Amino acid sequence: MKNLTKSTIFRLFLLFFIIGIGFSSFFNVEFFVVFIIILFSLVGTVLFWNNQKWRWIFLAGVFIALGILRYQVSLPQTDETKIWFYNGQRVSFEGIVTKESDV
Repeated sequence: MKNLTKSTIFRLFLLFFIIGIGFSSFFNVEFFVVFIIILFSLVGTVLFWNNQKWRWIFLAGVFIALGILRYQVSLPQTDETKIWFYNGQRVSFEGIVTKESDV
């Protein structure tokens, strides 16, 4: 691990980011858990900066957690203002016509 080029390091971190996205697409991870993982990984990175093996492990944890967070942020929020909130229910909508329609 001593002779890693910048492009290899970038590819490894990108791979860890993609692994985080893939993990999050199969398992629902709470935001608080992701925050704790990022915090723990950053603290571990700072504490073990001189030990190269542990530094890379903790940095991998940071990028996996960032991938999980990115996937979670991309999901649409479901609430009663969205039409898909009412899927599987019987609802009725009512509207008011305010003027004649345009041709």
